Amino acid sequence: EEGLGEERDALFMGLGDVIIPGILASASYFYGSLYVAMAAIVGSLAGFFFLMNMAAKGNPQAGLPCLNGGAIAGYAISSYLLFGKLLGF
Repeated sequence: EEGLGEERDALFMGLGDVIIPGILASASYFYGSLYVAMAAIVGSLAGFFFLMNMAAKGNPQAGLPCLNGGAIAGYAISSYLLFGKLLGF
């Protein structure tokens, strides 16, 4: 019964939390746009800051949905603004 009332301050980030948004950014760069790749990275960082803000408030969350959501949003928004379509499709 020890540890039930203790506060836990552990944050873990898995390898997939970094690799999967990175693959989207590198694929965007491969298909010809540094700007879309950078927007995917910035979106992933925005998702990371959102995730850390929620974790700081005491609401533990899975990291991948926030990170992927930010990366996909950055990719989609910048791709539509620059090219009028999703880059690579």
